[in-house]
Amino acid sequence: MQVIRFYNTIDKIRLSSFISCIVNDNLSALIISGYPQNDIKINQLESELKTVWSNIHAQYLNQFAALEERLYIEKLKEVTILKITIDLLKCSIDLLNVIYDAGFADEVNRILKQNFKFNWQDQKTYHLEFWMDQLCRERLRGPSLPV
Repeated sequence: MQVIRFYNTIDKIRLSSFISCIVNDNLSALIISGYPQNDIKINQLESELKTVWSNIHAQYLNQFAALEERLYIEKLKEVTILKITIDLLKCSIDLLNVIYDAGFADEVNRILKQNFKFNWQDQKTYHLEFWMDQLCRERLRGPSLPV
């Protein structure tokens, strides 16, 4: 009695066999070696090949789903970081409109890649410089993404 061996996982199947199965519906491409000797065994083999192909195809889909999920999580992380940065900038600007704080001033300059002086000692210059408030808010508007 000859043992029939076939590919049963996505990490074992050859690309040409996978393509033959998915494009041509040729499940015999899953067979590595052997062949049944009679009609009863052929029917059993067909049933077994369908089951194996179903499992391989599910593994393939799961791999892509996992990849898509990782990509989604990564993009969600990027969007969350951007939202937090924007909220931090808005709060810093609101605070600097009322009182000077070096940490917040540095953070606004870092985020906006600017070098605003924020001279609290000279109130006239400080508040004149707060035309920057409008500039900052305009930069925050920028291209908005629906989130």
